[in-house]
Amino acid sequence: MIKDKLLPELIVELANSHDGNINQLERLIEASYKLDYENKSIKFQIFSPDTISLNDFEWYKVYKKITFDELIWKKVLKATSKKFKKIWIDIFDSYGVKIFEENKSFVSGIKLQSSVIENLEVRNLLEKIDLSNTRLMINVSGYEINKINEIIKELELISFKQIII
Repeated sequence: MIKDKLLPELIVELANSHDGNINQLERLIEASYKLDYENKSIKFQIFSPDTISLNDFEWYKVYKKITFDELIWKKVLKATSKKFKKIWIDIFDSYGVKIFEENKSFVSGIKLQSSVIENLEVRNLLEKIDLSNTRLMINVSGYEINKINEIIKELELISFKQIII
């Protein structure tokens, strides 16, 4: 049997395919768990409509519909950690940072989209957390190489366990 470290990590991206329905989310987690692959992980997108947009933004009502509160995320992350060795969280805003910080023991990595990498509020909040056991994945699409190098140098100061581009 090939060791996990040699197998590419398969990240099952649930995003918001649950449509704000906790039962659907639980079914998706269970279906993902049943995938026959040794080195798999799962990733959730966690945000609040109130910290990701203004209430007059055309997608605000959709964001509101697909968002879970802190207690549900705690329950979901705890239950999911019993099935998956690795859980990832896409962080978009201060709410995502808060959920991550409160449930850090269940999460092995966070991802920042290219639109969030330079979000100073998110970055300042992350700097206050011990991230030495947390992997960071960054989406650098749209950035030039020189800017990517600058971003990586800045993020290295936060002391993540690993930075993945």
